[in-house]
Amino acid sequence: LMWMLMMLVIVGLILLAAFASFFVGSRETATGLLASVQAAHIAGIINTMQVSPDDAQHVYEMPKAECNLIITPNSVYIELPKSDQKHSVSLILSDTKVNTFSMVCSEDEIRAIKFEKKENRIEMTQLPVTENG
Repeated sequence: LMWMLMMLVIVGLILLAAFASFFVGSRETATGLLASVQAAHIAGIINTMQVSPDDAQHVYEMPKAECNLIITPNSVYIELPKSDQKHSVSLILSDTKVNTFSMVCSEDEIRAIKFEKKENRIEMTQLPVTENG
């Protein structure tokens, strides 16, 4: 009986090791997909702000996560440091200037970005947001 119990434990560990890479790979894929969607959201906000009147504002909350956000006049990039994934979305180019902006996401607090259109320029500011919003 003891020998059979040991065999079940060993077989269980082998199966766990065999399927662990599948679960880790699917988690990385899901995280990458969410980062890609976030880059598209931010690009969409900037593209909408380009056609908005001056003094338009929008605040976008980033989730608690470890990532680097980089906005250039041409693109939005989100890098995931743990998996070395980089997702980018191109911006629609117009007469409205987009300032360069970068932010490190946090696993400890939700951070937000305030988008403001001033004098044909889109400016971004990082805002810390508490748990209560």
